[in-house]
Amino acid sequence: TSVAMAHRTGSVGPSEPIVSIHVASPHRAEGFEACSWLIDELKAQAPLWKKEIRADGAVWKGGLG
Repeated sequence: TSVAMAHRTGSVGPSEPIVSIHVASPHRAEGFEACSWLIDELKAQAPLWKKEIRADGAVWKGGLG
């Protein structure tokens, strides 16, 4: 079983992918379970925030984990 995970930084447009998780496992169910656990851990541990840039200005959004 192996895992690779990448999280984008910098400018990311609306609806663009921001996280990529690749899991290799002997069985599909365990692979999907690993992906689910990894994204939950990322949200729980990473200090997630974003700056929304709109036509009427920019707004910082914090505490999104």
